[in-house]
Amino acid sequence: MVCQDLVKHYGRKGVRSSVLMKLDMKKVYDTIGWDFLQDMLVAPKFPSHFVNLIMICVRTPKFSLMINGSLHGFFEAKRGIRQGDPMSPLLFVICMEYMSRVMNILQEVPRFSFHPRCKNLKLNHLVFADDVILCCKGDFPSAYLILQAFQIFSNSSGLRINEMKSDFYSAGMDHNTIQRIREVSGFRHSRLPFRYLGVSISARRVSVGECHVLVDKMCAKIKVLQSRNLSYSGTLQLVNSVLLSIHIYWAQIYIMHRSVLEKIEQVCRAYLWHGTHFSMKAGNVAWDRVCLEKKAGGLGIRNINLWNKAAMMKYVWAITTKQDSMWIKWVNGVYIKAENWWEYTPNSGSSWYWKQSCRMKEEAKIIYSENELKQITKFSIKKCYQLLVGKMDRVHWDRFFWNKLAVPKHRFISWLIMLERLRTTDRLVASGICIDDNCVLCTGKESHRHLFFECDYALKCLRMMQSWLNLN
Repeated sequence: MVCQDLVKHYGRKGVRSSVLMKLDMKKVYDTIGWDFLQDMLVAPKFPSHFVNLIMICVRTPKFSLMINGSLHGFFEAKRGIRQGDPMSPLLFVICMEYMSRVMNILQEVPRFSFHPRCKNLKLNHLVFADDVILCCKGDFPSAYLILQAFQIFSNSSGLRINEMKSDFYSAGMDHNTIQRIREVSGFRHSRLPFRYLGVSISARRVSVGECHVLVDKMCAKIKVLQSRNLSYSGTLQLVNSVLLSIHIYWAQIYIMHRSVLEKIEQVCRAYLWHGTHFSMKAGNVAWDRVCLEKKAGGLGIRNINLWNKAAMMKYVWAITTKQDSMWIKWVNGVYIKAENWWEYTPNSGSSWYWKQSCRMKEEAKIIYSENELKQITKFSIKKCYQLLVGKMDRVHWDRFFWNKLAVPKHRFISWLIMLERLRTTDRLVASGICIDDNCVLCTGKESHRHLFFECDYALKCLRMMQSWLNLN
């Protein structure tokens, strides 16, 4: 979200000069130096015995080559940390701390100037693992100094930039300055948007097409799963896990396009009822009913619109309680400043995501007061979601079906029975699909109640089960 704000004015005329660089590093885990890693463990004063244990794990791997199906020889590694080792990401983050320290020294260099709106926070880089963004004022001395600072880190750590895959983006800069930066860096001069941490970064509002990448990913996953004969419980778990993961992309979905959310619901609905990613056929039960909790007669699948609202309200809470994060510092320094957040209104020059965040604050006022939010020490999206859903009437039969003793397929069919949504002949006649609603087992009319409780054959089956199970 900070990155979205950094490029807000890119592409406009008459703006202050600025440059943003997106770096791609070569094989980061394979190239990091062991001596550098050890220094980075010693410098923060980790216990020496602990450091020795870590370095034994790092220095001991050996490799062999498989040639024509047989292994040949062993050789030792000389650098790098192992892919897949749960310790490796933590060690890498510690190494990247050195880059942050080097970048922070730039504020003391006289000729270095910060990116617009970044001076108060002393912000000149963003890092998440090996995804690095550098930003500064759009003049050659500042760009050259920030590249030199990264080169110091590169020489110390062994990590190298892949110039062919790295890009820089500019605003308010003349052609000569752009050309000099291109020559000294070797990067491509590109235009927005670009992807950072899986999210599209754009100076304008993200389009529907850019959001549809999530829908495409869901469809691709469902196509793979179609070949697996998932049980009903497996299907429900999959649909719920997809919806639970969607809130990660809240800044790209709910803020922008309800149509994208509706498409995601359509995919989930088609998969639940028909096992495919797309279907024009209606489901047996209305989706609003499906999204109710099991104790209220639903399947417990999350309502994606309300879940995204709940996820966004976490950011309203974070600002209200002044959580310690770069984004909170950013919005307080750039937007809110000395104003009261609870009464704050964004101006017309604010970015699109910030305007929508403020709009969500107004919706949060419906279920929370300012004091109530301040008293929450750890925000729960699930609890907020339940408040948005509101109080639901409980059904009396949920505990009989939703338990571990019942077969998942039987649970699902029993749920349809209680809602009277099976395709019994009386419903087919009402829909004009057939003309005869007689029960095939007796002389009565087939309905849910008749089929399971009043039919002679059904009553005989029930009495036999009563006898087997010794039930009154």
